[in-house]
Amino acid sequence: MKKQLVILLVCLMPLTHLFARKDDTIGDDVFGQTFFTIRPEYQTPFPEKTSLVRDRTLARCEGIEGSLEVVLFGGLSAKSSDLMKYFAPFPKTQLIVDSLPPEGGQTDIDRDINPVHFGIHYTANGQFDGAPARYRTTMQIRPKRSVFGLGITYKQYIGKCDNPCKKWFMELSGPILYVRNKVHLTEFDTIVSGFPVEGSAATLAQAFTGAIPIFTTPTNEDTPMLYGKINDASNNGMRNVGFDVEIKFGADTVMTDCFSFNGYFGLHVPGSRRPNGEYLFEAIAGFNQHFGFLLGGATSVTMWQECDRSLTWEIESTSHYFVHNVQTRSFDLKYRAWSRYMLVRDQNGVIVPGINVFTRSMKVSPRFSFDVNTGIVYNIDGKFQGEVGYNLYALQGERVRLIDRFPTGLATVGFNNATLYPDPNFITRKSDIGDNNQNIPAPGQPGALPNETIEEDNLNLLSAAHPGALSNLVYFSMGYQWDTLKFPLAAALGASYEISGKNTALTRWLIWGKICMSV
Repeated sequence: MKKQLVILLVCLMPLTHLFARKDDTIGDDVFGQTFFTIRPEYQTPFPEKTSLVRDRTLARCEGIEGSLEVVLFGGLSAKSSDLMKYFAPFPKTQLIVDSLPPEGGQTDIDRDINPVHFGIHYTANGQFDGAPARYRTTMQIRPKRSVFGLGITYKQYIGKCDNPCKKWFMELSGPILYVRNKVHLTEFDTIVSGFPVEGSAATLAQAFTGAIPIFTTPTNEDTPMLYGKINDASNNGMRNVGFDVEIKFGADTVMTDCFSFNGYFGLHVPGSRRPNGEYLFEAIAGFNQHFGFLLGGATSVTMWQECDRSLTWEIESTSHYFVHNVQTRSFDLKYRAWSRYMLVRDQNGVIVPGINVFTRSMKVSPRFSFDVNTGIVYNIDGKFQGEVGYNLYALQGERVRLIDRFPTGLATVGFNNATLYPDPNFITRKSDIGDNNQNIPAPGQPGALPNETIEEDNLNLLSAAHPGALSNLVYFSMGYQWDTLKFPLAAALGASYEISGKNTALTRWLIWGKICMSV
């Protein structure tokens, strides 16, 4: 019994380190993040994988002591407002986009985003030299994730039963996932005076697709937005098919009529693509292509038994450690949320979209995750079963760093006070994406100040890292067993709902149907 407790304690150890880090989010919702990590479905010990089939491997008395489980599942995310706040520059569910204040001046504008940074320019006659006109809209995004998958698990016992019945086993499992993400960018309460300048985007939704270059001035060599785009119609960025595989080895160290315990270790082998930063909330059918190790154990205790009925408590805990890899991610400047979307003056004095500059190759280290699943199983005559349970999932905050040095000589662009267009002769000092930009002469211009360009210390790399997350899940499953067949079968249906106290974990529901055959 002491050995089993040691294994469970080892599985719990990552929790203490998870919440000891100061840079992991604790308390209110976060905002201004560029990437959202989602734990993939059908992983150990999630209920869609483990519920009601834990003891099916030995159901065939004269078989080879193996079992094959097939699970069909699907689900949707909920509470899109949480994801809106997660990605937004401010903790809001709506953002004001405005090119001109109500009275035509350039101070104290009630707005969150200046559309000039997205190449949106309106004038009275649609010409570049025309009088500035107004484009005002309210922007909202409602990110949603849908998933459909097929989970497969094969478990096989190895060798003969030792005394006191210590049986070794191997398990191979994994889901084939189809993931579809949508951001649902909408604009409403739109006010437009004049016409869009030729070559500029007419709306924010159009600008975010990256289909047209970000217009700045007629003389600038405009370039399109390459990263951080929003385009729900994209097949490459917003849809993905993939799979992650788990390989486990373990042993049933205790097996009695009323109590059992097993421990295992294994590998998490990625089969999905890794993030490339092209789209906001890109679809990833797996755990971001991270290779990992896992360690866990499961306990079953019969709490009550009378005639043909019984009540069993099932608990399983698993710790994962994921190895770092290199991904393409975007980030902001410190204290300037969404500065990645601001216009930037490069080393040659050319104005470029900031997202193309603030998206780079990064080393991403997810570190530890911990999951514990516990359920109460009601059994009638060894045939009908019902299970209700709870799952706790904890994910450590990512650590990220740049692979290469950040280039020097870059600066966010200032505006010409007369025309309101970006002017490469000016840079900004502390302005954010909603300001009209405090103009300072650029390096080489009269009145220029030293050290006004972007340095590596100004980068907020944490905006590219998914913060620590904690989620709670409740589930229900019911099924039936046919143990008198030549190859015993079990079938079950189930549903789960996952929720978090803040917006660093996905709120979602999932339904599944499964069948398990003993061989």
